[in-house]
Amino acid sequence: MRFTAVAAGCIAAALAFTPVADTQAASTKPLTLATGAMTAGRINPYDSISITRAWLFAALYDTLTYVDSDGKLISWLATAWQPASPTEWLFDLRRDVVFSNGAPFTAADVVRAVEYLIGPDGRTEPAAPFAANIKSATAIDAHKVKITTLNPDPTLPQRLSLIRIATLPEGMPFTRENLINSAIGTGPYTVETWALNKATFVAAPQSWRKAPTPALHAIALPDAAARKSAVMTGAVDVAFAAFDFAESDLPTGGKYVLADDHIPAVVGLAFNTTKDTPFQDIRVRQAIIGAVNVKAIVSALFSGRATLAQQPARHEFLGFNPDVPATVYDPEKSKRLLNDAGLAKGFTFSLAMTQGGTIWGQVFQMVASDLNKIGVTMKIEALPDPVMAGMIYNTGVKADAMAAVFFSPSFDALDAVRQHTCSWTVAWFCDPEAEKLRESAVAAKTLDARIDLTKQLMARMHENAQALFMYESLNLVSYSSRIKNFRSDFGFLRYDLMQVED
Repeated sequence: MRFTAVAAGCIAAALAFTPVADTQAASTKPLTLATGAMTAGRINPYDSISITRAWLFAALYDTLTYVDSDGKLISWLATAWQPASPTEWLFDLRRDVVFSNGAPFTAADVVRAVEYLIGPDGRTEPAAPFAANIKSATAIDAHKVKITTLNPDPTLPQRLSLIRIATLPEGMPFTRENLINSAIGTGPYTVETWALNKATFVAAPQSWRKAPTPALHAIALPDAAARKSAVMTGAVDVAFAAFDFAESDLPTGGKYVLADDHIPAVVGLAFNTTKDTPFQDIRVRQAIIGAVNVKAIVSALFSGRATLAQQPARHEFLGFNPDVPATVYDPEKSKRLLNDAGLAKGFTFSLAMTQGGTIWGQVFQMVASDLNKIGVTMKIEALPDPVMAGMIYNTGVKADAMAAVFFSPSFDALDAVRQHTCSWTVAWFCDPEAEKLRESAVAAKTLDARIDLTKQLMARMHENAQALFMYESLNLVSYSSRIKNFRSDFGFLRYDLMQVED
């Protein structure tokens, strides 16, 4: 595949900036990474919860807790934590951590981050909702902090895995503008230069997570074919979403490796029952669910690498219910259900979907094909992302159904269904029984009680055919064979584990 001139130019420009850093890394060459896009907003640690920027945050920042690739909550900047009361948590902090400017990490940095996110200036940050239940943070001493919540929250340590800790140069106010331009983290790298389509980083020699190379280069290559060619030619070391899953088993000549890059989400088809449509009848929803051969879709489009889903939670999520039965593909039963519902001749419905997602387009075309076999016509309406977001958050879903992502960066199943409940501002599906379970789970004072109630909610959403839950979302990440011990925990690159050869 031909390497485009634009891609080559971007990489050459990025490679021209090769800073020298004092690092213990074995490699003397920079690690080069290609992503689809880089924002003009530079390094604000709170402006995104998307995994598309996880590689960047992994290079620069750390959180108090960390969720690994198995969904296990482990210590990170905090070494231990315990509840002091139903609304108070004590966190012990690492003593061997410094920011990339040499300033020591202390409890005061945690307090400052929390106060910003719960204060008037930080409440609009994408990370702020995960701190919304926090009332205050208090430094007990330099390495112990108390966090007080408004209501009991046994999942607070889980949510803190999304609150990155940063500092600013001494005397600089903690504002959004300053965070964008001047934030300093405790990660293995620190920013050297930043432009719209490229950035360079140097190793932070005192970081508690050692950088594998003296420098990291990042470039934006919006075209997947350009990213693929860059990996194949060795121009970049790591690229996201560059290859199709059909290529995952093809020989690479030992030059690069393709690995699953999991996304904390379940992909599904969500029914809109607020409109006068056949979906108000559970038999019709059950017919749609049983008529789609999800296993065949996963086999064809994901080379069988994606895990089938029967509920809106990945198996790593807090509250995942392993006892929810597998969905049975049975188109003949679906026809009988439609007949019982008075729709023996089938019907037509509209499905709203964000445009631009290549895999999604193929997935839902295959769904439409399966539904045609039982006499149901699904008309796909591909909408620009701002229009789709406007419907979900403001105006309500106009279509009869939508392609949905049950997304939870906190790995909490309750967060994955927050939009799919009676209490959502523009609800498209309301099940009073499910809502009672959700409210009880949110109010639970112990983690065990919350998990048990969430499992009941997962079972209820499956039994009530609230959506066609299809598969646990994933992507492919490609990396050079010169990288050993490569690991990506849901997009968070473990630079500290990598060994990079020259």
